[in-house]
Amino acid sequence: MTCYYSAVLLTTTPEEVRSSQIEDIEEEPVEQLRRSTRLRKPNPKYANVAVIEDVKELFTFKEAYRTDEWRTMNIYLKLDNVRSLIFSQWSHSSLLYYQLVGNSKLLDQIPEYKQNNTKKDRYTKGTDNENNVNKVRKYGVPGNRSSIRRIGIGTIYTAFSAAGLPELACDHRTRRSSSELLFAGGGLFSTPNSNTLASWNDSVHFCRWQGITCGGFRHPQRVASLNLSSLDLVGVISTAIANLTFLREIDLSDNQINGSIPQEIGHLSRLTHLDLSSNSLEGGIPASLSHCSKLEVLFLRDNKLQGEIPVSLSNCSSLQVLNLKNNSLTGRIPSSLTSLSLLSGLSMAGNKLYGGIPHTIGNLTSLTVLYLNNNSLSGSIPSSIANLTSLTVLYLYNNELTGSIPPSIGNLISLTSFALDTNQLSGSIPHSIGRLSEVKELSLSANSLSGGVPPSLWNLSSLSHLSMSFTYHLSGSLPPNIGQALPLLETFYLAFNQFHGPIPMSLSNASRLQNIDLSGNSFSGVIPPSLGRLRELQSLILYSNHLETMTPDGWNFLTALTNCTQLEWLTLASNKLRGVLPNSIANLSTNLQGLYMDNNYISGKISSDIGNLVNLMVLRMDGNSLYGSIPSSIGMLRNLHALDLGNNKLSGEIPSTIGNLTQLNELYLDSNELSGNIPVSLGKCQNLIYLNLGSNKLTGNIPKEIVSISGLSIYLSLASNALSGPIPSEIGSLINVNILDFSMNKLSGEIPITLSKCQVLEELYIGGNLFQGSIPSFLASLRGIQKLDFSKNNLSGKIPDFLQDFHGLDYLNLSFNNFEGEVPLLGVFANASAVSVIGNIFLIDQEDFMV
Repeated sequence: MTCYYSAVLLTTTPEEVRSSQIEDIEEEPVEQLRRSTRLRKPNPKYANVAVIEDVKELFTFKEAYRTDEWRTMNIYLKLDNVRSLIFSQWSHSSLLYYQLVGNSKLLDQIPEYKQNNTKKDRYTKGTDNENNVNKVRKYGVPGNRSSIRRIGIGTIYTAFSAAGLPELACDHRTRRSSSELLFAGGGLFSTPNSNTLASWNDSVHFCRWQGITCGGFRHPQRVASLNLSSLDLVGVISTAIANLTFLREIDLSDNQINGSIPQEIGHLSRLTHLDLSSNSLEGGIPASLSHCSKLEVLFLRDNKLQGEIPVSLSNCSSLQVLNLKNNSLTGRIPSSLTSLSLLSGLSMAGNKLYGGIPHTIGNLTSLTVLYLNNNSLSGSIPSSIANLTSLTVLYLYNNELTGSIPPSIGNLISLTSFALDTNQLSGSIPHSIGRLSEVKELSLSANSLSGGVPPSLWNLSSLSHLSMSFTYHLSGSLPPNIGQALPLLETFYLAFNQFHGPIPMSLSNASRLQNIDLSGNSFSGVIPPSLGRLRELQSLILYSNHLETMTPDGWNFLTALTNCTQLEWLTLASNKLRGVLPNSIANLSTNLQGLYMDNNYISGKISSDIGNLVNLMVLRMDGNSLYGSIPSSIGMLRNLHALDLGNNKLSGEIPSTIGNLTQLNELYLDSNELSGNIPVSLGKCQNLIYLNLGSNKLTGNIPKEIVSISGLSIYLSLASNALSGPIPSEIGSLINVNILDFSMNKLSGEIPITLSKCQVLEELYIGGNLFQGSIPSFLASLRGIQKLDFSKNNLSGKIPDFLQDFHGLDYLNLSFNNFEGEVPLLGVFANASAVSVIGNIFLIDQEDFMV
């Protein structure tokens, strides 16, 4: 182990110690002191200090001792092996001899002592020597500030503290600091996986415990730094941490510490750095932190702190970084904090702060980063914010700020990141924003901005991220040279505005583009094939525009996009794309996860190679004029979560390979011309929550496997087909389903008793079938029913009274059956517009419910 020992060289004759000769050694980094001893004239600032680290240096020092300039040095021996260093090099020296204090084991290692018993008297006996030992003891063991003294007794004393050798006795300061540390860490524990604090015991000197750094030469036995970050610690912070009064730095970040921050931490007057980030601390920020007047860095982010930000934090006049991000702090931002003139970093993001941004925010002229995002701040952006000319990051997004963007914002010429999105800002974008020549990130989305985009904005050539989506009122067209003007652009979001005109072909000159979203505008013309040159393109979102493919060449862009091997999302829905779908669609990137081509005028067949897109998670082609069969290769898309081919002209049978899509959550094949039986393999899609096969020409029975998909929780529709037979009794497996629609088929039999297990059922449609019998009494348990349609069947008997007890029922159609008797009068029956019983010739007073 590495230890520090003190030795005092004396060159005068023995005499009483004079207090006027006491000198303190300044605390400085060891490396600086060490460099000043290497056979050079000592640095005048350290004229009384020498640090010796190995045997060679000690031997060299012994030779240098012959010169006067070295004879009054205080020697600090930084030893890895005290025996080899001292005793092998100095035991035969006639220049110096030792007075060893209180340890016979060390004396046994001195060669001279072993060879000559008279040496023992020399080292341990004799009146003069004994007195000298007492003097060393009286004035303290070297190794701390009070013990470094020059005493004139014509010899060298070496005294060894217990900091490095366990067999040597500790002084009272060592024992005290060790106890203080154990108490301070007493509330923290290692998890079974980390066992971090295993080294915190008396077998190792506390300065060598994990996470502990002790002070310099002035206070070598006092703890100066406590760094236990990212060690998976649990527990609380003990109030005893305040006893470590020499602490300058505390870092307990990234653990699982809970409880509150102790008020006593404010007693650490030397504290400059406090990092408690990424824990589970609760309670408030202690106002006592204001007593830490030397505090420079305060990190409390990512905890569960509550309450208001203490106004008194402004007393920490040395504060340079304050990070309170991601807590549950409430109240207003204290205006007093704007007096912290040295503050360069301020983050209060992710809290519940309200009120306005202090108008004096402009006083913080040293600020380089300001994060106030994700709060509930209101009011306007103070014009004084323009004084913060050193700002590089300004995040005010996701608040409730109103008013306009101040034109003076153009003074912040050092800004690289500027985000105002998701507020309630109005008015136009100021022309001065074009002065932010260094800005890389500019986000103004989700506001109520209007008017055109200033031409100067399109000249911000450093932009890599530009977002102006969901403002709804920005208008104009894109400059033809946009790709040359913004060559570093990586993300380009203009969704849901009133932009019009063509998509410029030059956009492909911004070769770093990864994400483009121009959806919800009025862009027209063809999609430029030049976009295929964007080799880093990951998403191209163009839905809800007026883009066209008037000729077969209009589809050239799709073939060009096959060069974009990083493409993950392609959304072309709700445009005016028409003509035959190219087979090149199957050659798009295998990284493609989402393909949306719904609600266009596309015809032709689905490529038989569609299964090549093996990473597809969403495939939507509904609302077109596609014909032909569903290719069996669709079963290769095993990552699909949503498949929508509804509202086309697809024919043939549903391929059995569709059962391979076991990750499917949503399947829509409705409103086609599909025929044949429902494949039993569809029952393997146990993750389905939405299944719609309605409005086709499907025949046969309802497979029990379909109604056994227990995950179906939203919608199951087999309506408007030619299905026959009974509803399988397994229908009771759908215990979470909200809507069942079996209407307009040829189903027969009675309503199954197991239907009563569908306890969360809200809508049931079985009209237009051949069901018979009465409405079973067990349906009374379906208390959440809102809509019932039993019309156009052969049901008979009385209309059950329990239907009037369904308080949520707002639509009931019992028309064209064979019900008899009186119609109930309460509940839904009290609203004639909500009930239809027409066509039941045996009912009494049915004319009151004719709709």
